[in-house]
Amino acid sequence: GLGFEPTGMAAGGEAVWVVGGFQRRLVRIDPDGRIRLTVGFEEQVPLRTGFERGPAGVAVGPDGVWVSHGLEVTRFDPRTGEVEKTAQAGGPWTNDIAVGEGTVWVAFTTRHLVPPGDQRVWAAALDAVDPRSGRRTARVPLVTDVVDLEVRDRSVWAALEVGDTVWRIGPHPPHVDGTIPAGDAPIAIAVDRWLWAANKTAATVTGIDLRTGEHLAAAPA
Repeated sequence: GLGFEPTGMAAGGEAVWVVGGFQRRLVRIDPDGRIRLTVGFEEQVPLRTGFERGPAGVAVGPDGVWVSHGLEVTRFDPRTGEVEKTAQAGGPWTNDIAVGEGTVWVAFTTRHLVPPGDQRVWAAALDAVDPRSGRRTARVPLVTDVVDLEVRDRSVWAALEVGDTVWRIGPHPPHVDGTIPAGDAPIAIAVDRWLWAANKTAATVTGIDLRTGEHLAAAPA
C-alpha cells in the first residue's frame, strides 16, 4: 500500500521507485518489498489554475532519480531523497521521462496560438536535457502525447497516444529515425532485440522483431 495513486514506476539501484499522487510523493521500495523512503516535493514553477496535477513519471540514472512533474524535472538523491537539481521543461504538463545516452529525455504537452483567430492548438514534443546543467539541448516535435518512453539500443523509443505507432528517435543529434506500427493503441513498451507493446484498445501484446520488422501475431493480454 502506497497511500496514493501511482503514475510512474522505474527500477534501478537495487530498488523500485514509484511516483504519484496530488500530494506529489516519491517512494523507494527495496527488494524485500518494504518502503524505505518516502519523499514529498512541490513545484518551484507554479502552474496556472486548472493545470495542476500530480507527477507524471520517474526514471533512474547514474546520477540519481529523476521525476517529471508540472513544468519541471527534478533529480533526487537515491539515498536521502534530497532534491539535488530542478530544471524547467516544456509544458504546461510533462509526461513520461527516461534517462540514457548521457541525457534526460522529457516528453511534454504544450499549447500555442495559431492564426487565423489565434486558436489554441495542443502539441507535444520531446526535450533533451543535460543532466549536469539542467539545460535543454534539443527539442523533437511530436504529433501527439507520449504515453511511454524507453532508451535502449542507442535510441529513444516513444509510444504515442494516437496513431498506433512507436517512434524511434536517434539521440546524437536528436531526430526522428522512423515510425513502427505497434498494434492497437500502444500504452506501454519494452525494448530488447524485439519491441514489445501493450495495446490498450485490443487488450493484446504485440511483438516486433527490430532486425527484420516481422510482427508476431498479437497475443491476448
